Amino acid sequence: MAIALKLTKSDIEEKIKASRPEIMHRVNMLLQSKRPSDLATVEGRESLAQEIKEQIEYVIGLRKVAPVIGSAAPETVQGESAPSQTGPVKIRSDLAEVLFTSFIIQ
Repeated sequence: MAIALKLTKSDIEEKIKASRPEIMHRVNMLLQSKRPSDLATVEGRESLAQEIKEQIEYVIGLRKVAPVIGSAAPETVQGESAPSQTGPVKIRSDLAEVLFTSFIIQ
């Protein structure tokens, strides 16, 4: 798997470069928590992209609480609690999107 990050502000690019080892560790841990069947659908891959985005946002300081790897539990985002009935809190992030540039499931 290869990913690219779509950024809305170039100033976080340096934070991402400086945090690359921790980001790669978190992405690898997240991938190891998945089964091939979890990633076989478009929805599964979209969910993975969102989970990767959340991990990166935590590492570069856009989230105060680390997202749990391998769980869909409600999270706290920049000090706000996610509503339990209405879905996740939407935040404006300088990390717009995680894009898969290649994806192979074995």
